[in-house]
Amino acid sequence: MKEVIGARKMINGQVKVYFTGEETRKIMETQKGWTQKLATTAHMARPSYQVLIHDMPLTFDPENPEQIMELQKTNTLYIPGITIQKAAWLKRSKTPNKTSGSLIVWFDGAEQADIAISKGVMWKCDLKATEIFRSGFRLTQCFNCQKYGHIAKICTAGPKCGHCAGGHDTRTCSKNQETRCSNCSRKHTAWDQMCPVRLAAKSKVVKNRTQDPGRFTTQETQAGNLDSEWQIIGSRKRRAGLSTIEIAKPVGEGNTRRGPGRPRKAPSFAIQDTSNTIADLTTIASIPIAFTHSDTRTVTWDNDMVATEAPESEMAS
Repeated sequence: MKEVIGARKMINGQVKVYFTGEETRKIMETQKGWTQKLATTAHMARPSYQVLIHDMPLTFDPENPEQIMELQKTNTLYIPGITIQKAAWLKRSKTPNKTSGSLIVWFDGAEQADIAISKGVMWKCDLKATEIFRSGFRLTQCFNCQKYGHIAKICTAGPKCGHCAGGHDTRTCSKNQETRCSNCSRKHTAWDQMCPVRLAAKSKVVKNRTQDPGRFTTQETQAGNLDSEWQIIGSRKRRAGLSTIEIAKPVGEGNTRRGPGRPRKAPSFAIQDTSNTIADLTTIASIPIAFTHSDTRTVTWDNDMVATEAPESEMAS
């Protein structure tokens, strides 16, 4: 098959096939008979583009197809061509009084996902802040081999105990032997928060997030499609101290605000010692008022808090 450049087996068991171009890929998607030559159960996997929606009410049920369809219909006019595959919560809430959380939504199209990232997503007449999400943005640790970067469901390595680093499942460990990390060989469990291997994995996650362009399409495509759109500028989970979302128009034109540091001082003016004489009052009136000044900076992507704080780690199984 001349249209196929090559193929590569991925860690999750899927096979990624490289075609000569976009047109070839579209043709191969419609002619699905060729997949049977790989395996009788093989089928084309649809690409997806993940967007993280903040402050979604916990009453939203991502397992309910009707609510997924309602979310899609709500944004049909707002995001033309939107198709949502599925949704899932970023993490399970353990706070009893918590009413909202961050929801991961899988979009069919890259352009629609980028519009959602730029403009936000509507739900129940409320505009929700959004950002791009990738698998490398979250810390994952395998419960089978204790390595980072994948989960036990797709792990092909042998088992490693998280307590003693032995070649058995952590759940079957007698815990009679000395505690030993299977990743760094130090005297702690494999998931210890101060493990140097874990800290390095966290650092990689932070690097992935801070260096990501923030869009799925190329910069050229963004300039053509999103130049006239409104852009939501705000902190992830409002960690930067912003109580509301700031909006700037158009994309690329920044909204100015003070950088991090001490709060702005109240305007001060110099008052000299005066008497009740008219001459002294006249002199004071001529003294110019001196206001304190602090330079502003342009903010188009709020990454200050991302660069200084490691993301919440989560071990997935």
